[in-house]
Amino acid sequence: MQQPSPFSWFSSLPAPEKTAAVRGIFAAAETVDPGFRDASSIWARGKTARLEMAIPGVGPLPVHLMVEDSDPRLLRALYSRLKSGQLEWVDGRAAAVDGVVPAVSALLGAGIGVLVVREMLGELILSLTGKPSIPYPMGLEPGRPSPLPRPEAEGFRALLFEGRLILVGGFHGLRREEVKAAKRAPITLGLAPVTPDLLSIGMKYPNLMSGWTDMPFAIGVEKPETRKWLPPGSDGTTVVIVAVVDCLTNVAAAVRVLWMSPSWTAGLHDIVDRQIDRAGGYDRARYVAEVDVCRAKYPTPNDLRPLMTRVETAQDITEFSR
Repeated sequence: MQQPSPFSWFSSLPAPEKTAAVRGIFAAAETVDPGFRDASSIWARGKTARLEMAIPGVGPLPVHLMVEDSDPRLLRALYSRLKSGQLEWVDGRAAAVDGVVPAVSALLGAGIGVLVVREMLGELILSLTGKPSIPYPMGLEPGRPSPLPRPEAEGFRALLFEGRLILVGGFHGLRREEVKAAKRAPITLGLAPVTPDLLSIGMKYPNLMSGWTDMPFAIGVEKPETRKWLPPGSDGTTVVIVAVVDCLTNVAAAVRVLWMSPSWTAGLHDIVDRQIDRAGGYDRARYVAEVDVCRAKYPTPNDLRPLMTRVETAQDITEFSR
């Protein structure tokens, strides 16, 4: 029987066993190097460590531990969460030197960083990074007050943050199963160019919403000094951030970072780049008028589906800056 690869073994573990596996890896590292846990040693200087563990049913497991910067809070936060068992694992993808690859991650706290687990050249890579390469609102983390403007009503709206889309949904009294759906359910995004200046972003979010919802977006209403729009990544892809927030408390129930394909990204940038070219004569009054006409012509979000030029079920991504 063929042994599983290091990442397929790790990713198949239930969440508590993932945490236990990481705890065991770091305990093994301390055995190899008694000074390993001292953040003033190798980790504080941004170096790496390698070791091999024997895993029943898997065999020798080569492990590579690395840190992306010298912030000692990374290791302290990880040990604290390993001790309490408070690591919430998210399946996704990692942007790395060898392309976009499967990965799982766990946030270590607002403004601190993230633990990313993936595979490269047959090694299980555990990376601590505090400097994600995507723009990301500081403090936007599940269970904490959102730094974004508080949603005034239920439903989603599209915001622009540092040149990237953030889709923020406000909900009242989310039930446990809805919070679970907010964190895990597949998200489908569609692009419906309603007019040359107005884009409607469609979203399907199973078990959180019924059918499609739509979010008007026009970059022309942004002031010139804040009308920043990031180009696609070197692989032609982009990411979209999704946050689900309690309207009353403004606490984020879920935060997702979605990876969109080159085709979907090209469609988005074609639409928004054309909006930017026309932005000089566009203002909020025209935006409101166009939204009103859109609502009259397409009374429900489902009515906009025939206009969608790109429709794609997104993949969650774990950002990895190396």
